[in-house]
Amino acid sequence: MHKTVKSEIKFSGIGLHTGKMVNVTISPYEAVGGISFVRTDENSYIDANWKNVYSTTMNTRLSNDGGVTISTIEHLMAALSFCGITKCLVEVDGPEIPIMDGSSAVFYNLLKDEVKELSIPQKQIKIIRDIMVGDDDKWVMLRPADQFSSSIKIKYNNNIIGEQEYSFDFSKISDIVKSRTFCLEQEIDYLKQNGLALGGSLDNAIVVTRDGNRVHNDFLYYDDEFARHKTIDLIGDLYLAEMPIIGHFSGYCSGHALNNKLLRKLFSDKNNYRIE
Repeated sequence: MHKTVKSEIKFSGIGLHTGKMVNVTISPYEAVGGISFVRTDENSYIDANWKNVYSTTMNTRLSNDGGVTISTIEHLMAALSFCGITKCLVEVDGPEIPIMDGSSAVFYNLLKDEVKELSIPQKQIKIIRDIMVGDDDKWVMLRPADQFSSSIKIKYNNNIIGEQEYSFDFSKISDIVKSRTFCLEQEIDYLKQNGLALGGSLDNAIVVTRDGNRVHNDFLYYDDEFARHKTIDLIGDLYLAEMPIIGHFSGYCSGHALNNKLLRKLFSDKNNYRIE
């Protein structure tokens, strides 16, 4: 069945890229439709779906027909997916969802005990043939399976990340939900010069040192926290399909751009899937 939230959930925080304080209210929604963002400062709605993805540079940004955008939605979308919430309004008084601690943990902990099941049947997308986008250097793929699962591999030219692999299914939510976003120290100046990461800090991101041998943070939750966070990103990006996906996702050195290209290819041919 479709699920929403029992009552309003409020939180505030800094936007990772804008550096601006943002206030968010997640409200119950039971009418026709799914998850929608409401820019209260712009009096504008933006539906959470793959067709509205406007940019995938360092985050997933949505835009509506009027050009109003909402950025860095992926960690919240992942938390909504973990809780099975398919209908809600996310009211935001700024251009970006707050980064909180850089993971999905804050969102998930706020939502997990506030889920309300509705008397409306939920459809799902059953993958019925292999779909792939990318090249030899980076790629993503969906293939038929009896439930959702994922396996990813990432590769970085440093010692602290190196090559990591992580496999996920929905029995492992507690194993990935607190995995944080990350960047390389040498990327920071470029990001800020281009108006990105203006709200970034060691409180909301893992920063790998220039020599690639350690992190500036006090600790890592897991040695493979980087691959686990990439899994959070893909779960959030795939939830823009507007229905749960039944199939296996695999990826190599993937990111937001390929995740969205995969959904676009999936829905480009009805022979790729079946609605159940």
